Amino acid sequence: MITPTTTALGSDENSVLALAIAQSYLLDIDAANWPSIQGAIEEAYRLGRYHARMRKTRPARPTAKPATESKKAMVIGLLKRPEGATIAQIRDATGWQTTTVRAFFSIVKSKMGLTITNQRAKGAPTVYFAT
Repeated sequence: MITPTTTALGSDENSVLALAIAQSYLLDIDAANWPSIQGAIEEAYRLGRYHARMRKTRPARPTAKPATESKKAMVIGLLKRPEGATIAQIRDATGWQTTTVRAFFSIVKSKMGLTITNQRAKGAPTVYFAT
């Protein structure tokens, strides 16, 4: 078995360990074939290090909108108005579907602690309020 001490990657512990692991799994390979296999392993290691550096240098993702500009804040603002808001008004303001608006009401009740109440006049759409 070939024992690596220094490789093209350097003599750091990770590169020596990687080569030792590869050798332990490739015991059937004779010494004549080892240099080409070692080169492939070292190239894979270099590529991995290159991609790790690239991940660090990518531009940061855009930050989230401030809470005052979010759809959540917009819907809560609509619901807290004295006249409240209908599902149609919320859909128009956010672009959400009706089921999404209803799901949001559920989340507001359970996670945000707001109380959602509604009023319905005969022949008029239901108006929702947040308190």
